Amino acid sequence: VTTLLSAPLLPAQALPTVKLFTTGGTIQSKGAHRLKLSNYSDGKVQPAELLADVPEIAKLATMEIVEISNKGSPSIGAPEHLALAKQLTAELARPDVAGAVVTHGTSNLEETAYFLQLTVKSDKPVIVVGAMRPYTAISRDGPLNLYNAVRTALAPEARGKGVMVLLNDTIHSARFVTKNHTYHVETFVDRELGPIGYAD
Repeated sequence: VTTLLSAPLLPAQALPTVKLFTTGGTIQSKGAHRLKLSNYSDGKVQPAELLADVPEIAKLATMEIVEISNKGSPSIGAPEHLALAKQLTAELARPDVAGAVVTHGTSNLEETAYFLQLTVKSDKPVIVVGAMRPYTAISRDGPLNLYNAVRTALAPEARGKGVMVLLNDTIHSARFVTKNHTYHVETFVDRELGPIGYAD
């Protein structure tokens, strides 16, 4: 098991670039109140708001946002998959881009991650990230998941590992990961091989 550590803090002018592709899902969803942890359909967070909510990321990387969609993952299909694969491949070919993060709903996150594993042509890290609790929840997991996804995208050890899924501090290979529970924050598991790393 490899532990992926954060990149060192650099002066602002020297920060690497990470592309953030957003598709929606729980990480961008709002509930009517802080204890509404299921059936939340009371609004959506825009990508810039999602990023602004974690100002610590600005100390790690220059973030560039591409919004693919803002909807639940059951509505993500071939058009979104193809747009993601094409744009990821194109953006990762830029010398100044260190890696990419894709936000996604967890219902079929593993399917999208595996599709990207098969189609994205780059050895730079691609981290697919989501949340099990909505943006408005009392103990939401999205902000730390997003922060750790950016850290992992910048980690030299993550290069050449293919597409990865990160939730609950745990890094999984897109090839083997599966969702194990409908609402536990530790839902994603690799039953055959276990995780490939941790965001410590």
